[in-house]
Amino acid sequence: MAPRPSLVSLMILILSALLGWASPIDAQRPSSRPKVGLVLSGGGAKGLAHIGVIKVLEEAGVPVDVVTGTSMGSIIGALYAIGYSPEFMENFALETDWLELFDDRLSRRHLSMQKKKREDRYLFSLPITGLKVRLPSGLVAGHKIHSLFSRMTWPALGISDFKNLPRPFACVATDIASGEAVVIDHGTLPDAMRSSMAIPSAFTPIRRGEQLLVDGGLVRNLPAEDAIALGADIIIGVDVSSELLPADSIGNFIDIADQSVTLLMSHSLSKQRALCDILISPDMTGLGTFDFDNASDIIQKGEEAARQVFDRLTSLADTLDTAKNTVRSIDAPQDEPVEIAAIEIRGLRDVSSRLVLTELGIAPPAEVTPSILERAIERLYSSGFFKHVAYMFEAVGDDTKLVIVVEEDRNNYLHMGLRYDTHWGVGLLLNASFNNIIGHGSLLGLELSLDERKRANAEYALHTGLRSRLGVRLDVDYIHDHIDVYDHAARTSHWKTQTARLGFFLETVLSRVFYAAAGMNGEWYKLSPSIGPTDLAEKTGRLVFASGDLWLDTLDRSWFPRSGTSLKIRGELAGTSIGSEESFNRTMLQWLLCIPVHGRVTLAGRFNLGSTEGDALPLHYNFFAGGIHSIMIFQDDRSQSLHGYHHQELAGRHLFTTSIAIQVEAISSVFLTAYGNIGNAVQERTDLFREERVLSGGGIGVGVATPGGPIEYTLSFSKRNDAMSFIRAGYSF
Repeated sequence: MAPRPSLVSLMILILSALLGWASPIDAQRPSSRPKVGLVLSGGGAKGLAHIGVIKVLEEAGVPVDVVTGTSMGSIIGALYAIGYSPEFMENFALETDWLELFDDRLSRRHLSMQKKKREDRYLFSLPITGLKVRLPSGLVAGHKIHSLFSRMTWPALGISDFKNLPRPFACVATDIASGEAVVIDHGTLPDAMRSSMAIPSAFTPIRRGEQLLVDGGLVRNLPAEDAIALGADIIIGVDVSSELLPADSIGNFIDIADQSVTLLMSHSLSKQRALCDILISPDMTGLGTFDFDNASDIIQKGEEAARQVFDRLTSLADTLDTAKNTVRSIDAPQDEPVEIAAIEIRGLRDVSSRLVLTELGIAPPAEVTPSILERAIERLYSSGFFKHVAYMFEAVGDDTKLVIVVEEDRNNYLHMGLRYDTHWGVGLLLNASFNNIIGHGSLLGLELSLDERKRANAEYALHTGLRSRLGVRLDVDYIHDHIDVYDHAARTSHWKTQTARLGFFLETVLSRVFYAAAGMNGEWYKLSPSIGPTDLAEKTGRLVFASGDLWLDTLDRSWFPRSGTSLKIRGELAGTSIGSEESFNRTMLQWLLCIPVHGRVTLAGRFNLGSTEGDALPLHYNFFAGGIHSIMIFQDDRSQSLHGYHHQELAGRHLFTTSIAIQVEAISSVFLTAYGNIGNAVQERTDLFREERVLSGGGIGVGVATPGGPIEYTLSFSKRNDAMSFIRAGYSF
């Protein structure tokens, strides 16, 4: 039997309670001394100065018990509240490509094969609500930033009350509807951080219940009163806000916008500064909100400003009994696996849960790590059905549940493309895409392309749910094109072509590397000669054929790729037994291999092969070679580039081309390329590789990758033709 407590023991326990003595757990948040609150302002890149200040605070021995922040201050503040050391945060700040986080475009290798087909075609896209086209609520959705926040806050993902962090934390956002400050002290840290730094118009707002949240700097850029509300007795404020500019320093619209925001914040800022016992204001002269390239200098300026009050900091530390500041410091990324027993998906309305689970690729019970979840969320986001995807953990009895929170992209979109090239002139592309119109996981696309060629297309694709990665697709096409027929370098005739096609396919969906499709096609065509001998006659016909496609793609970029490969194989079989007026079979292969050989130098090799069997073949089903980037609007596997020759100068039932190119990125986004190629197109297969029939050519080019698409100038040459120039601006379509 355990001994009964003595009267003395009971008295000691009662006195301990009355005097407020702390238990070993409570020692991390001492109640026997004043609490120190650290308040970090917003300021974009300038907010990295907070890291330098924290380095000095720790050197001086100041115990920080409470942290609040706004915008960039919320990011640094949350990391410090979790327990990250200033040394770790400095390395994090210096190694992160901050400007890359402002670009939500996913790496091409993360896109599904369906998206790769449509990638890099549009100059801009606008959401459609009902029948109205409207401007987006922000330029950047913030997916990459949220993904970074989720990775960095992994140690605290199970904490929903921020008062339970090693250092209690809160951040401030602005409800754009009411103009009121919103203090966020619970929920998930990534969402809180993302809400507090949602710069209006730059980032889309975050919906939190009935509130629509943007950057907290609009209403309280230095949240000192919120640290007091968390229990802080002594406030150390770090303010990197911009000062008001004199009239002679306001020279452009950016200066005016910055001055306007500073004016909005000035009244609140004065009030919050007055609440600080120690105010540290690093000198940010000459530094701006997006000067992340100067991260090291900014951190140093924060350290220098804190050292100016170092004596006050050490005096404060001496009065506070800093031995009781026992927050464990985190000096390395945290990636301990979490065992999950179940997955719950929240926010679904039009998209099927099967699609979400397929993309996640996680089957409980399973261990998950930050990298596993990051890849899973990336796959889900790249499907195109969601505006926002996040995750958190919840306890269910003794088990842990993974909760996936999604916000469906219920907008439809209007896309527009614009380009110019020497051969086709100015081209305009209009595309309207509609998600989940007829079925869950469906996409309806309507497209109109206008230049010397004209195309109208409707495509409906549906994730069937019958198999995890099986879908169906229905295509309807009308195309008005033309074909030039050459005898060596002389054009002998010009044909106008009109084709209408209906196709139904089974295809793989959502895969990022491999695509396969099989289907049936019906085509009605009309070929009309407009230039040529008088005995040329109009031709019409009907084709019915089965087709199959295989496509492997690991290229890092559509234009100016640096690494990866693309292999396409297509087969077509037409026969009178299935309703076609002509019988033939065709096989096509396209292969591109890009190898980075040194730094900015890439070696690229291409090989294309096509062969046809059958007695009768319509003119537009020949293979063509010649020109640069000469893509026939109907099928890009019928026509191949060949430097030194006119567009479609080579034509026949059998074709091969092969080329090698050396691409050098001379400076960022500027590419110099040298090409060499050989090829042939003939009617008889036996002539295809005959040495005397094979033609050669080459070229040199300079190109620039711009946000509106590539701009290129190429000079090509061959023995048969004089030197030819080709200019292209904008994405091809």
